[in-house]
Amino acid sequence: TRLRTVTGVQTCALPISIRAGGLGLQEDLQRAADRERLRERRTLPCRDVRATIWWHVSYLSNVLFARRGDWLGTVTHFWTLAVEEQFYLVWPLLIWGALRHSEAGRRLTKPLVVMGGVAGASLALSVWLTNVAQPLAFFASPARAWEFAAGGIVALGIQRWPVSRSLGAYLSSAALVTLAISVVAFNSSTPFPGLAATVPVVATAALMAGSTPQDAHIASRLLATPILQFFGRLSYSWYLWHWPLVIVATAVFGDSRGIRLLAVVAALAASWVTFHLLEHPIRTSRVLLARPSRSDRK
Repeated sequence: TRLRTVTGVQTCALPISIRAGGLGLQEDLQRAADRERLRERRTLPCRDVRATIWWHVSYLSNVLFARRGDWLGTVTHFWTLAVEEQFYLVWPLLIWGALRHSEAGRRLTKPLVVMGGVAGASLALSVWLTNVAQPLAFFASPARAWEFAAGGIVALGIQRWPVSRSLGAYLSSAALVTLAISVVAFNSSTPFPGLAATVPVVATAALMAGSTPQDAHIASRLLATPILQFFGRLSYSWYLWHWPLVIVATAVFGDSRGIRLLAVVAALAASWVTFHLLEHPIRTSRVLLARPSRSDRK
């Protein structure tokens, strides 16, 4: 199911994003980078963007970006998919090994210990690299693994230590407020990921732990509103479209909040189209559901 979701829109957004980087906008992109005070970061020529397609389809683009340093390009946002897929290859093996050596009646203990150990080591690496080699901290999977591990800890932890309804209401409400504050407070001068990333990650973990569909507290009701459900359904497609449109729009028309907002709205429209024409039909295809090997096998 996850592979069906990932590959549907990606097969459309990736070549268009790569093509957008090859429209002769090199000088405009460089000027946009200068306006963002990114002169010390290297901007990859558009001809090299087109040549990196194999890095993307093999889910290794984050390795390329970490090697070259951060740069302003129309396909940079695909690094998150690479990190995600790399995580899915390694993480199940760690959990399987921990479960295999767990004692009966204590099946959750060792997986939680493994997750905690991975999260601690990865976070320490992230903090260190943020200070000495920020692009590595941003793009490298080992420095990002703790964020995935946090979700795993919550998923297993609430099975062993269920969260009460009153505590869940407090956690989820505090988490939403913290996430809102981080959106406003973080800017281009915030050292990231490092310790700063713990704020949204811990808040998201608290939101996961405190919210369930059965709860009736304010945070759950807010997240269940039709408008947020709508944005949630389109979030993956929206993510894939927003970055190339923002980059190209600001390079051509100048960088301003209005231009960025218009680009994001355009990306929302594109995400609605691709969700209904690609993502949803592929995910719910009777042919693919009847023969999972066609869609779930890489």
